[in-house]
Amino acid sequence: MLDGWRKKTVATVILAASFFLLFCNLGDRLLWLDEAETALLAVNITEFGIPKATDGKNYVTLYGRGNDTNGNDVWTWSPWADEYVAAASFAALGTSAFTARFPFALFGLVSIVMFAFLARKVFGNFELTVVGVLLFMSNVGFLLHARQCRYYALVVFAQLWFMYGFHQLIEKRGLPGIINTFLPLAMQFYCNYVLVLPGMLVLALWGVILVKKVPGFFKNVVVSGSLVCLSALPWLVYAKPWTLQAGGIRFDGFWKRSLTYIDEMNFYIMPIAILALPLLVAIFSRVLRKKARKEIGDGVIRGKTRRRLESGGSSPAGGAEQYFTAFLWGLIPVNIMVLGIVSIRSFRYLVPLMPVVFLLSAVIMSKKVKYPVLRWIIVLILCFSNILSFVAVPFGSGHRMEFPIISYVGDITSKYDNALKDIVAFFRANASPDDTVFTPDPDFPLIFHTGLKIVDIRMNPGVDLKQLPEWVLSESASGLLKMDKVAPPEQVRDRYEPIILKVRDNDRNDNRPDPYFHSFRTSSGFRDFIIYRRNQDG
Repeated sequence: MLDGWRKKTVATVILAASFFLLFCNLGDRLLWLDEAETALLAVNITEFGIPKATDGKNYVTLYGRGNDTNGNDVWTWSPWADEYVAAASFAALGTSAFTARFPFALFGLVSIVMFAFLARKVFGNFELTVVGVLLFMSNVGFLLHARQCRYYALVVFAQLWFMYGFHQLIEKRGLPGIINTFLPLAMQFYCNYVLVLPGMLVLALWGVILVKKVPGFFKNVVVSGSLVCLSALPWLVYAKPWTLQAGGIRFDGFWKRSLTYIDEMNFYIMPIAILALPLLVAIFSRVLRKKARKEIGDGVIRGKTRRRLESGGSSPAGGAEQYFTAFLWGLIPVNIMVLGIVSIRSFRYLVPLMPVVFLLSAVIMSKKVKYPVLRWIIVLILCFSNILSFVAVPFGSGHRMEFPIISYVGDITSKYDNALKDIVAFFRANASPDDTVFTPDPDFPLIFHTGLKIVDIRMNPGVDLKQLPEWVLSESASGLLKMDKVAPPEQVRDRYEPIILKVRDNDRNDNRPDPYFHSFRTSSGFRDFIIYRRNQDG
């Protein structure tokens, strides 16, 4: 048993380690496509007060003007929570890759502290809290997403806040529970429509389950849910998302997507073997009870068997703790089912489940793994490797055994270079501020990091012979998909000279936070990248 100062020492070390893991070298990598989209809209917020898609020089669009914006060129493809968070950081600290990511990393750090507070409050067990926090802060999927200029860290924070609000509701704290349930769900909605649905569904389900068991619970759930709907109404009326994303819900492919999410959860969040431990223990206990009854029937019963039978197994948690644990369990399948009907599959949609799964895993190990030495061996294996993920999937399903946190620490403590950095460096050294670049992709990172006018030739197929761009890229500098190379149109090709730039031969998804895409080391290889420069007399 640790005394007060030892507990404070453990908490301080964990907090310092979390700070290091979240903030070390935060601005080293250039923003990738999705981050740059958020950052450019945030920059426009600092100028116009709202996320305008254009600053008069560049236009932020993924699908063409009017497809992700309204008639006033205001961004409507997704809600604006992360854009305003980034804009606040730019207004206070200036504009850079570091300041773009800083507030989100800060939300990640606050989420770790909030996780510890919630675990301690609900379960009152210091070791359980430490186990959960260690699983949380060492998870590379969480760390990579928290270091992004995107909404990911916000939805993790909101999920923990929502979990706290639910606990207040089952403790019969009416108004505080309503406020702390409604606000985080509204926050999730204004980050991403999809991610609020599982919480709303599980809250409604528990409203029905506890209608007679917890006085006033159903009424408070109705009030909270109604407030969430009212808070979402202004956006729904303004943005009309159903006109932009009508094909987002699809039932064909449901099982394939659901199984893929389960596979990703097993290898990048928590091994299924750990989550299945209560079921395995229950089966084992049932076998032992049958054996004990048989021994009684034979008139032979030993001391240990007698004590196990008399105790009836481990005592169930009481009241709020029991309901809260069951609530956490409910969030997992509901999340997977909701994500299964969303046509676009992405690992980022699993991010809100992370604190849920880590807290449940800590509870499982605290209650089901009775030997402290074994428990801590399992915790260390979980923190440093994915070895236990292969228990449920022996042949790996295309995965390989790794030590993710070691790779991650190596990544954030060393300089990372890629093709985008090489291209940005070239333009900073050779282009004038008023130059125009034609590219076969949105190339938002080029806009953010160079300030040049970037024209996506897919959205602007015509060529004005009187206003030829100074530069033409043969391929995208930052696009995620490999495309056929392009060149200046035949009728003006003699006005351009090709420049062959040596750039890093990295994967195009190298800066994405998905742990299976992210590149942890600079590529040692180089490749040719062709940039066409207009002749002086062109």
